[in-house]
Amino acid sequence: MVFAPDTFSLDLNCSPEQIASAAGALWVTCYYLNELERISTAGSVNRIPIPSQTTANGVTAGPDDAAWFTEISASQLGRVLVKPVGASTS
Repeated sequence: MVFAPDTFSLDLNCSPEQIASAAGALWVTCYYLNELERISTAGSVNRIPIPSQTTANGVTAGPDDAAWFTEISASQLGRVLVKPVGASTS
């Protein structure tokens, strides 16, 4: 069996720490950028800033299919829930 891995480019300053799968995409914590990066399986990358401007470390998929992450310096958790365009927010 031969494996041919795909690679996906992240921001050069990202310094990825953790990776998780949630909401149909991959999520990476970027240690030096204070953000998460969402990577679709097609390779599209979206940058999501962390509201507290602190470092994200751990990331995981929650039971709500959102990406949950730690905000180290703020001593709190954050959540990114992906909703389709036009979906209700209530």
